[in-house]
Amino acid sequence: MKTLDEIKEFFLKDKFAQNCRIEILRATDGEAECVMPITDDHKNAVGGVQGGAIFTLADYTFAIASNFNCDACVSVSASVSYIRVAKTDTLTAVAMRLGESKHMAFYEVKVSDGLGVIASVKIDGYKIQAKK
Repeated sequence: MKTLDEIKEFFLKDKFAQNCRIEILRATDGEAECVMPITDDHKNAVGGVQGGAIFTLADYTFAIASNFNCDACVSVSASVSYIRVAKTDTLTAVAMRLGESKHMAFYEVKVSDGLGVIASVKIDGYKIQAKK
């Protein structure tokens, strides 16, 4: 089983998430929590948080949770529901495993702005087995 420090070290290689300033707060087997400060770089033309930025935070949080105790798990399908606009300058995502099989993992990620949930994302992942 990996430690939180090992997870943080491994995911430093995710340059896109690093550029988005996403920080890993906690990670356990099947769960993770990450935070992303909102800057002008994350905003769309009408001043709201870009849907892609919200999805990036959710997808990254899924990656942390699903790879905590797995050789590699990648998303193969995702569905996002944007519930309302973000009203604060920080977003938090919490990923929780709903179930899994030998090769698949099923997660739900809730993204909130501190005032409530702004997006719900369902992500199906495929577990890549380590080569021997």
